[in-house]
Amino acid sequence: MGGRLAALSLAGLFAVLAVSASADGPGPFDNGFEGDALGGWNIDYAADFVDVVVAQNSQEFPIYGEFRPPVTVNPFLGTYMLRMGTPKKDNETQNRGINRISQEFQPTSTSIFVALRLFSLDHRGDDTLRINLKRADGSDVLSDNKFDFGQGTVCQAPCSKTIDVGKQKDVIATPWQSLKFSKLDTTETYTLTIELEAGQNESLAS
Repeated sequence: MGGRLAALSLAGLFAVLAVSASADGPGPFDNGFEGDALGGWNIDYAADFVDVVVAQNSQEFPIYGEFRPPVTVNPFLGTYMLRMGTPKKDNETQNRGINRISQEFQPTSTSIFVALRLFSLDHRGDDTLRINLKRADGSDVLSDNKFDFGQGTVCQAPCSKTIDVGKQKDVIATPWQSLKFSKLDTTETYTLTIELEAGQNESLAS
């Protein structure tokens, strides 16, 4: 794949978004996590946990052991990823509010890839995922493809999509997926923003 790749994993069931680093190291689009640091990313809001982590499984968060087979969340590339939120079991409390990261950059190629995965227990439609890439003039860049929540909801950036797993006790647990943004101007500045908002329902995390 051409271009830089930022790997984001909305990982950790239920109020979680994660981002991992590119194997080719920091650059003008700075993934930055391989040094166990945020690199070029900014934490704009952190209502819950937002930080760099390594692979995680049921030893850290029992919810991962309830899948069949049990889930281990590995970074898309490298050793580290950024997780937004805390993996919760059903009816465990999540913190309300916005978890948001952003990065301003000038691309070194005409395409970038953003890899994400999403976990959620929310069947009430209270949590929201937002993804956008903006030019310096504030206009949006449309992603070439869509991020599929797996329950009939897709997010083609720019997007603001309600997370709804379906019925009570259902879950969303997507694999890694890559959103592609192309036809970028290497002389222009862009800002990529990823936001996970926990709404009114504290008991069903995303």
